[in-house]
Amino acid sequence: MKLVSAALLVFMSLPQPIFAQAVDSTAIDAIVEDALKFWHVPGIAVGIVRDDKVVYLKGHGVKEVGKPDRVTPDTVFPLASCTKALTTTAMAMLVDEGKMNWDDPVRKHVEFFHLSDPSADALVTLRDLVSHHTGVGPHELLWYRAPWSQEETIRRIGKVKRVEIWLLIAVAAAMSAVIAVRLLLRPRLHKPPDSPRR
Repeated sequence: MKLVSAALLVFMSLPQPIFAQAVDSTAIDAIVEDALKFWHVPGIAVGIVRDDKVVYLKGHGVKEVGKPDRVTPDTVFPLASCTKALTTTAMAMLVDEGKMNWDDPVRKHVEFFHLSDPSADALVTLRDLVSHHTGVGPHELLWYRAPWSQEETIRRIGKVKRVEIWLLIAVAAAMSAVIAVRLLLRPRLHKPPDSPRR
């Protein structure tokens, strides 16, 4: 969470006129370094895109305190709960485009999804996933640093016993992410760079 907060601080720290001028990499470097110190974050990757072009892309600091591995533009960072908003936004875009509906059964889009409770399994919708209404019980050990694929995680979550009232978000985020990647992101991200937009 500190990392995401630091990234937002860096973005908000940039003076507004910077977007109308050439990018001053030295100034951005200084802002980022100040943000790392302020937030006590060991490292961050920063990318700035203007007019569909990457105008700044650089890693700052180290991946882990006390270790020499430097952050690069390709370093992968966990987004944690920020994935909820990103995934739900991607799904909302798909709903707007008519590619899915909030009340679609989950298995219409992810055929291997199941819940242990037969009633919930038969009725669960995309809306249920993103609003935490599936009743899946605790399952952190199925997904946190799990050695298996996202699909296998979802298959295993289907064996978790139903718990009334509450749900940890991981199942909803995982399912929503699979749907968003399959229908929205994969086709858009895998287009050649010079291909025309839809």
